[in-house]
Amino acid sequence: MTDVKEVKESKRPRSKIQASLDKAREDQRLDIFRKRVDHVKQGLSAFDNNRHSDAIKFFTTYLRIIEDWKDISPSGLSPNRFDHKKEVAEILLINAVYWTLVKIYDKAQSPTGKEFFQYLEKFIVFSKGLPHQKLSAEHLRIYISQEKPIHKDALKNVYKMIGTGGCFIATSLLDVTNEKTFLHLRNFRDQVLSKSLFGKLAIRIYYVIGPVIAKILDKLPNGVRVFFGKTLDLLTRFCSKRFRYEADFLKKPERTRST
Repeated sequence: MTDVKEVKESKRPRSKIQASLDKAREDQRLDIFRKRVDHVKQGLSAFDNNRHSDAIKFFTTYLRIIEDWKDISPSGLSPNRFDHKKEVAEILLINAVYWTLVKIYDKAQSPTGKEFFQYLEKFIVFSKGLPHQKLSAEHLRIYISQEKPIHKDALKNVYKMIGTGGCFIATSLLDVTNEKTFLHLRNFRDQVLSKSLFGKLAIRIYYVIGPVIAKILDKLPNGVRVFFGKTLDLLTRFCSKRFRYEADFLKKPERTRST
């Protein structure tokens, strides 16, 4: 009996030590999780200052923290592992991180572009079917039209996938048109064409022939595409003068004088 009692007593200190170690690990894990947003802030700062290697390090550290917190294997993050009401801010943050990584690797010199497509796929997963899908599509539209992306075709395909509105021709010419042309045409459709029977008929016809024309435009030489892009820009300017509808976004912002 004495031996059994001694064994039990010897186990108690060990169990207390183990409990203390477990608590210390959990406290450390919680502390790391609480500081996760700091990594995103540092990553964005590094990205803005063209320190892309540092930005990648900060962003991937943030993603690893979330994976560890959710007990998910590397690169296994998906929206269905989050509460879409309580953790909406986290989902948006992850979406922003993936989008920034897409932009970094789009410009990176990589023979395969493996990382670019990996993060682009994750950006789609954290965009499609979610409340911020339109915002993700808008980020894509602006980037394609302004930044001359290397993986232009891949990005345009994603835009077609998550973008809304069915502006097939304008989407095909995103990289060779004025940045406001797409929005201009969408407003023309919604505020002018959709208000009349003839306009609704024109929209239906466009939805039939638009995808076909877009595929043809995608295969044309860049010089020809530029010509059609400029023609589309002129057409939108004509529409803005000929028809009355909201087009405030076409106005250029006033330049602020530097002091």
